[in-house]
Amino acid sequence: MAPLSTILRQLYPSTPEWSVDKISDLSGKVFIVTGGNAGIGKETCKQLLLKNAKLYLAARSESKAQAAIDELEKETGKKPIFLKLDLSDLDATRKSAQEFLEYVSPTHPFRGCLTDLRTAGRKPS
Repeated sequence: MAPLSTILRQLYPSTPEWSVDKISDLSGKVFIVTGGNAGIGKETCKQLLLKNAKLYLAARSESKAQAAIDELEKETGKKPIFLKLDLSDLDATRKSAQEFLEYVSPTHPFRGCLTDLRTAGRKPS
């Protein structure tokens, strides 16, 4: 059994020290967010757009992604770029990667990839 101090820390966590307000300006940086059409991925997209990142929203469903893109544009005034990505199909993933590399210019180097890990390893429904 866990010590009482561990149980108490889990029941009554301390105040978070980090918030999205601490994200610096991301102008000139390029990000890919998978699962950005809903949930935490969509909120991640919103915060990155508010910090001026160039954002690629990668998703399987273009219609769901387009609905999210429209909503994000209303909320932030900035529009992410849709990137079709089906991680369950390696050929399609390779094609998406090649398409992404065509978009990215030497003046906007790719800086990172954020993935919605809740869906990693699941079969598509």
